[in-house]
Amino acid sequence: MRRAVRPSLAASTLRLAEGMLAILLAGGIAPRAAAWGIDALTLYVNAYTWELPLLSRSGDEWAAGREEVLRRFAQFPDAFPQTKRYAAELASGAEHERFDFTIGLILDGLTRR
Repeated sequence: MRRAVRPSLAASTLRLAEGMLAILLAGGIAPRAAAWGIDALTLYVNAYTWELPLLSRSGDEWAAGREEVLRRFAQFPDAFPQTKRYAAELASGAEHERFDFTIGLILDGLTRR
């Protein structure tokens, strides 16, 4: 009896990169920018998906809600005036707003290359 062959991680990764490259090229991104853009997009998406479940766990001492983050920023020494002044902006963003913003930022940057 033959066992089902599971595609290797390398083959899956190559298919993903191939698809991303095709999409970026079809979107008018220059070949070099598209090739390098795959790196940036992959790194960001991987980091985001790795971090998301960590932030949503309850009971972790290091995890804090927005109000707690703002309280902590307010206690920073005066050597960090910008962080204290813009604490609300640094702690802003609901659900996937920061993700959407960053993906848009990367894609917009790629179109300028």
